[in-house]
Amino acid sequence: MVSESIMNALLSIEKKIEEHDATKSRSSSPPNLGQEKPEKPEKPSKPAHKEKDPEELAPVKPAATANTKEPGFLVANTQPWAKVIIDGKDTGKTTPIAPRSKIALKPGKHVVTFVANGKKFNFDVVIKPAEDTRLIKQLADTQQ
Repeated sequence: MVSESIMNALLSIEKKIEEHDATKSRSSSPPNLGQEKPEKPEKPSKPAHKEKDPEELAPVKPAATANTKEPGFLVANTQPWAKVIIDGKDTGKTTPIAPRSKIALKPGKHVVTFVANGKKFNFDVVIKPAEDTRLIKQLADTQQ
């Protein structure tokens, strides 16, 4: 059951809203709905974070990535397993070369040679700073 005082307050508010709507259609200035001062219009609140354009949303490359002195890495696997030679130098490793034992190389172009069953297989790779380059080959089909 709604008390009489609440009902009167609701009727009063409804009447003020109707007066406001009627005054608004006749005048562009906002009416004073009671004895209270008109409220200052609120400034739109700023969002918690600034909207970013797509360029700003692109992944940020660490400063070291731009440094060509930082090494890149070679991860390799072959079928059958093979001895790994890079730029004519024996690495002392055989495939598979897993990410945990990847070979650090200077950024740039390199020639990776796999030696399996007495046959050599050469592949050009481009190493990028701070990135893993994967070289996965089936050697029986690609003899050079």
